[in-house]
Amino acid sequence: MAMRVYKERKIAPIVVVGANHKSLDVAGRERLAALGCSAQAVSELAVKSQVSDLAILSTCNRFECIAFDWQLGANLKSYLLQQSLGLVKERDLYLYQGDLALEHFFKVAASLDSMVLGESQILGQVKGAYNTAIEAKTSGKLLHKLFQYAFRVAKRVRSETSVAERGVSVSYVAVQLAKQIFDNLFYPCLNFFHPIHRLPLKFFIILNAF
Repeated sequence: MAMRVYKERKIAPIVVVGANHKSLDVAGRERLAALGCSAQAVSELAVKSQVSDLAILSTCNRFECIAFDWQLGANLKSYLLQQSLGLVKERDLYLYQGDLALEHFFKVAASLDSMVLGESQILGQVKGAYNTAIEAKTSGKLLHKLFQYAFRVAKRVRSETSVAERGVSVSYVAVQLAKQIFDNLFYPCLNFFHPIHRLPLKFFIILNAF
């Protein structure tokens, strides 16, 4: 089975290549994470894949390369597969291009693609990826604009919806579950599912930003 490619009208030459908790098991994600997300790792990957604008977002649940050249998305994919030591298959990786890449990245920043909806850690991790790209000198004007708009989208989602009424994370949920089991305490189920999931995030996107 070929790698999934999600492609729509190319309003911006953005590419997102990677895997998350829904597409790849823990061992595969750990192998990708071992590639590193330091400034040196970002710089080396940019050179090897011939990408000028590049950021790497690496968390417990995802490893994604964000770049601004859809022609070179295949280079990024090939590099990740070569370095995965067989733990990652082509079908495990997704490739978003154009406005679908924008939508995906904005969902990630707003924690709408997280294992726990509304968790607050991801935005800090996205900011960390941006700062690392700056340090690696792989953040050009387009990548800078992308992250700035992503920060705005995340802020609007958190302030204009109820998705962040409870500042939860995976660890928070685990603690609450442990309390419920071992202390026999009652904790209402968290409302993880909000109608925001059914709203097109393009509502938040300024299509002519790039």
